[in-house]
Amino acid sequence: MKIRLTEIPADKIVDIQGLVDALREASNAGDMDTVDKTTAELISLTSEMNSTEISEKQWKQWLATTRANNPDFQSDYLIARDMCKQFFLEELSDSMVLHLPIEEQEEDDDV
Repeated sequence: MKIRLTEIPADKIVDIQGLVDALREASNAGDMDTVDKTTAELISLTSEMNSTEISEKQWKQWLATTRANNPDFQSDYLIARDMCKQFFLEELSDSMVLHLPIEEQEEDDDV
């Protein structure tokens, strides 16, 4: 699994907030059909936005470091942009970062 980090410009956060809330509620309720559907909608909606993918290991290391420095940190689907700047080459604008788990695409062995 990989984690996709997508920069959400400040003027677009309202557009995705409802889907993020629905994803959180479905995840908390264990409703995997809605989790999958809402995740796909968010990926589609943010497909043209600045994003990067990191490994699950990198994500877990980032979480551990972040929580060690800030024990009150709660990992939510939207994170303050300044917390994720190490994953983006360019300076982030006034934005949030959406993080979503995505399945790694397997290499085609027939090539």
